[in-house]
Amino acid sequence: MNLHHREILKRIKQNSGTPTKHTFSDSYLGNEHPRYPISNPVLRGVLKEWMKEHRELSVNDFTKLLTSLFEGASSTEKSTAGMLLDYATPEQKQFNPKIFDLWLNHVIGWVEVDTLCTSKYTSTEITAQWKPWRALLIVVKKQKHSKAKSLHGASLRTLTKTR
Repeated sequence: MNLHHREILKRIKQNSGTPTKHTFSDSYLGNEHPRYPISNPVLRGVLKEWMKEHRELSVNDFTKLLTSLFEGASSTEKSTAGMLLDYATPEQKQFNPKIFDLWLNHVIGWVEVDTLCTSKYTSTEITAQWKPWRALLIVVKKQKHSKAKSLHGASLRTLTKTR
């Protein structure tokens, strides 16, 4: 686990309780990942504060943090990564879009996919870097493995958000 990931998770735990799994929520949200009982406004407040303290984080370190969060065990960690994209500096957003393909392999269900694909990041950066994004979205659309349905949906939501 990335050091920054550990620091963010500690703050999430301080503002929530024990991670839970609920059958109803699992089927509604589309995955069985545990979730920390923390409201979105509280979680976003924690993340805004953390990002203000880490404005100097390089694009490379920011990308490593996001990757670590997407690889995390809980749905909260995965959603946190997508939310952090909303608070990133312009410099931190300059990572290679191909990393989204890796990240999409770690998200399951509409909540995790949407948090990644419908952030403020996608609505500004995709049009600014259209050529590499177009190539990535075409590759995602053509994937034939078990997550193809989620990945295809992710590419459609991402494109819809940017248009």
